Amino acid sequence: MDVAATASCCSGAVGAIQRIAMVVVELPQEQRERHYALVRRNFEAAITELGIEGATAHAWLNSTMIGAVAGRRN
Repeated sequence: MDVAATASCCSGAVGAIQRIAMVVVELPQEQRERHYALVRRNFEAAITELGIEGATAHAWLNSTMIGAVAGRRN
């Protein structure tokens, strides 16, 4: 698989995970909390496939999850 195809595939995975995260934040609070860890693990796997690692990966992952959690509370 070439670089462009790999990036396209992984970008699609990240997009799918983002859509799942948005569904999770629409759940009632008591149902939502247990899904955050799964969403986080899937985001982490997808960005690792994109080659994003280290401090950049952690910063992106943390800000994405903070946004997802905060988005429903506001």
